[in-house]
Amino acid sequence: MNKKNILFVGAFNKRNNKEVLGGQLFACTSILESNLTDKYNFIELDTCQRSIPPPNILIRIYDSLIRLLTMFRMLVSNKFDFALIFTSDGLGFIEKGIMIIICKKIGIKTILYPRSGLIVNDVKNLKFQTFLKYVLKNTNILITQGESWLEFYKKFITNNTIVKVQQNWINLKKYKFENREFRKEKINILFLGWTNKEKGIFDLLSVFKKIVNAESRFNLNLFIAGKGNDYDLLETQIKQFKLFNNVKLFGWVNETKKIKLLKKTDIYVCPSYFEGFPNSLLESMASGIPSIATSVGSIPDIITHDYNGLLYNPGENDKLEYFLVKLIRNSNLRKKLSINSKNCVMRNNTIETASETLDKIFSEI
Repeated sequence: MNKKNILFVGAFNKRNNKEVLGGQLFACTSILESNLTDKYNFIELDTCQRSIPPPNILIRIYDSLIRLLTMFRMLVSNKFDFALIFTSDGLGFIEKGIMIIICKKIGIKTILYPRSGLIVNDVKNLKFQTFLKYVLKNTNILITQGESWLEFYKKFITNNTIVKVQQNWINLKKYKFENREFRKEKINILFLGWTNKEKGIFDLLSVFKKIVNAESRFNLNLFIAGKGNDYDLLETQIKQFKLFNNVKLFGWVNETKKIKLLKKTDIYVCPSYFEGFPNSLLESMASGIPSIATSVGSIPDIITHDYNGLLYNPGENDKLEYFLVKLIRNSNLRKKLSINSKNCVMRNNTIETASETLDKIFSEI
């Protein structure tokens, strides 16, 4: 059987930059490691940022232009059955949108897979909104990360673009931790991701400060793994709150260190104001960690409140405090959420499940 040739535009970290991590990188590389390669020949075009945090706008524009030229050369010198294009928000989406338009002009069919929650801010700009509609009009198949995102993108589709849903996926084998202890007085709380204000890290730190003082019978620790634009401000606030003994900053962690952190974690918190479909939340749920998260992006598609996690609206710090205290005090609730979280991820978010869905989508184009 002849394999179909796919131009695969996504994150592959060809520069081997140790600071480049994240859900899109895992998703792209896991596709290349899946059984999809038995039927499809993936030819990669790496769109990873050259550094974290990203370089200045001029360098980013230069890199985008180089990638667009590289893509054009690849399209005219190879025969592709279609292009699979992963995209983020902002300038990244503009670049990938131009790629969609180029493919349309050349006659190459396209599958677009947006992966960022920040696009809800982008569409407030009418020019970006117009561009988004034009890109979707020239896209053959759009894949969304959940039902919530499907409803979001439907508002900008003006033709017969096919829309499919595929939630994020993880390698479950890495997160099977047995004998998790629930009845304990030492409670470790984990935040994993970008330390930017819009990720809610300062909300969590403020709430944690109050809880440490109020719940003195517990030995409470907050683990923060990640970096971002507001990392220095975060360090300053930790000093101002005098939380040196309770808050531990790890910076970006590799997979080995992340697994060790997940094993030690009792409660995971995702207090973000904007999300696509956070892989860190999936990893925590797969690890049997009871989670508290905001009702943004596709998070409500994977968490059912009080069944496999606890949900609140971003910025509602009173609710976050209430749920954290509730989980700290109630070991039975932690155990219930833990069991249900693992079962949900096993049903819906494995690489095997994703491969089956993607194979069906690829066969339709």
